[in-house]
Amino acid sequence: MRGDYHLHTTFCDGKCTPEEMIRAAISRGYESVGLSGHSYVRFDGGFGMTAPEAYRAEVRALKEKYRGTIDVFLGIEQDALSERAKGYDYIIGSAHTIMCGDGYITVDYTPEYVAEGVRKYFGGDWLKYTRAYYELAAEIPQRTGADIIGHFDLVAKFNEGGRFFDEESFEYKAVVYEAIKGAAAGCRIFEINSGAVNSGYRSRVYPAVFILKALRELGCRIILSSDAHDAGSVGFIFGEMAELARECGFKSAVYLKPGGFGEYSLI
Repeated sequence: MRGDYHLHTTFCDGKCTPEEMIRAAISRGYESVGLSGHSYVRFDGGFGMTAPEAYRAEVRALKEKYRGTIDVFLGIEQDALSERAKGYDYIIGSAHTIMCGDGYITVDYTPEYVAEGVRKYFGGDWLKYTRAYYELAAEIPQRTGADIIGHFDLVAKFNEGGRFFDEESFEYKAVVYEAIKGAAAGCRIFEINSGAVNSGYRSRVYPAVFILKALRELGCRIILSSDAHDAGSVGFIFGEMAELARECGFKSAVYLKPGGFGEYSLI
């Protein structure tokens, strides 16, 4: 594996400093690493960065400190509802929150919170809720300028075992396929993201197998991401994710290198 580029630090909701995350990547033998602090959203409950200038300065200083040891990239996880970010090496575009009239639902907060929001804003109709999420997800590239699309089916974070809706239903998949086409028209690189497995909410990674196969058919590329919030989670289950990618027909994955994206074989 060449690197991990979806990493959070103490500048947002992570538990470790940027340098601790970089050193974890070095310990795993990676040739490059990217930090990707959450962009600030006014209703995000403290998850986003409130000092982006300090974050950029620190990561740039670490880029110089570790030059020759590991290539360090300055990234941001740009929310679809944030103001457009500038001054970063790369952007992970994600959708975390959907607007519901004067209210909103943050789809990855807690299962109880989400269930109450679906009852309040969607009359308990989970298909309408997922449709609202995927309508926003389809616009991630246009809204964020994404180089990478993050955890595309984040809306399913709390749906282990079909707790709230049927991920195998024709109706759900039809909504997802339409969103995939919209998103892929603007960005061709999608994450395979192990964050929900690491946090214990899911037994599978993002996105679902049927989404990965659809992305492969569209000629999209994939990048392996841990979405780590602590140093011990950097590169979490990358071997298993690479195997899943191969099973879904991907022969390679992309990584960050000086000058842009490179590609390495998964075979």
